[in-house]
Amino acid sequence: MKSFISIQIVLLIIQFCIASKIVCEKKYKIKKDDYCYGIATKHEISISKLKIINPKINCDDLKVGDNICVKAKLNYHHYVDKINVNGKCGDGIGRCPKGECCSKEGYCGVGKEYCDNGCQSEFGECSNPKISSHKRSEISSGETNEEDYYGKMADIEKLVDFTMSSLFSKEEAEEFKKFAEEAFKGFENALAQNHTVNEYDLDTFNINECQANCNNALNQFENVVNDSSNNFNLKTFNYILISSDQGSVDENYFANVCRSQCYFIEEFITAFKNDNIMSTVNHIQNEINELDEVFKGVLTKRNTFDCSTRAKTVTVDHFASNDPDIPVYKQSQDSIFLCKSGGRIDGCSAQYKILDDFMYYFTPACNGHDACYHCNGDKTQCDDQFKNNMINLCEKNHSIISRPKSLFSCKSVAYVAHLVVKHADFAWDGWRSDRAFTNNNFNKNLDQNTISDYCVCDAFDQGHFVSKLYSFTPYE
Repeated sequence: MKSFISIQIVLLIIQFCIASKIVCEKKYKIKKDDYCYGIATKHEISISKLKIINPKINCDDLKVGDNICVKAKLNYHHYVDKINVNGKCGDGIGRCPKGECCSKEGYCGVGKEYCDNGCQSEFGECSNPKISSHKRSEISSGETNEEDYYGKMADIEKLVDFTMSSLFSKEEAEEFKKFAEEAFKGFENALAQNHTVNEYDLDTFNINECQANCNNALNQFENVVNDSSNNFNLKTFNYILISSDQGSVDENYFANVCRSQCYFIEEFITAFKNDNIMSTVNHIQNEINELDEVFKGVLTKRNTFDCSTRAKTVTVDHFASNDPDIPVYKQSQDSIFLCKSGGRIDGCSAQYKILDDFMYYFTPACNGHDACYHCNGDKTQCDDQFKNNMINLCEKNHSIISRPKSLFSCKSVAYVAHLVVKHADFAWDGWRSDRAFTNNNFNKNLDQNTISDYCVCDAFDQGHFVSKLYSFTPYE
């Protein structure tokens, strides 16, 4: 996803563009058995805020005795960076898209001229990315590679299966899974309900009602794990998690994931209103209405080039260890979305902090969202499909038995990411600019456009990117 900031928009939000320095108002000393969700909710903040005010925190390796910040004032652009995709970066301009460096001259890109001497680390990366910026941070930094990462995921699955088989017969294992799903059903419903109630009207949010949904889910969880008539209990569940090197959970762990979602919604609404972002959104919406009037009826039948012929050269890989259901598209000058002419599909490039931990998982969803903004006249439908696709990816990569902590963290992020793109200025601005690009290039004379410009949003591109099902049929 991306944000195309016009001069008029910059003038409206310049005072908020670069997030001010964070001043910590309260510290907390990490204790034994602490974990990030627990620390965050204990201090009534979201895990996103905890990570923003502690940029070096490693939630997988908390050190007992370390002091971390648990209270600080944040504004809108602490949660949502201003991203520029016109190639420029720097103070008063904005950050480069994820994975690109900001050179000393103030230009975004990759390679030595951008990433070495003079690179501006506050406005982009300052390493030389060797693979796609859409990977998880540890992959893109070179600490590991995709094969190693998915090998570790497979190892966890094997360890869980081995532990389950050593504990249970086949029938007992099925019973354990059945009651695990029953125990977690309340959290599934609470995450979805908290999101659905507040996704359209920010003024309707009530954090007490949100927290009540989480508490009800916790009651359902406790009723199952404390019921001796079934074999799902917290001791056995933790034994399986520890045996597969995932760490244990307490009874409140998943309720705290849910509560963190509530705190994030409250924080986002507060920052959105305090920084008057709605005025920027209204300005963008007016521009969109003007564009619709200008280009209404402009689209005509293509008759100078058969756009389907260029589709044969589009390279398709597969996400997540060659999962055939989730295509990933490589750079191609024959696809409007992947060429450098202005139509961009660039993964999860909009740097709103909540996506950081799941950026790699959500790359196909982000790509589909980018494409939908170009090709679909209904922003709400694009945003809703984005949410559905993220949830789909969470469920493909995680499960209640094998990776429960990641599953619920992933879904919580998916729901709040959807909330952000429905309301944030960068999403509305991206929508406006993508629609303008499509309208400006679609069906123009081929001698005035490249093939990829001329063939914007034809049936091939729409079928390969916009479908929420991720499935595709190779072009014959």
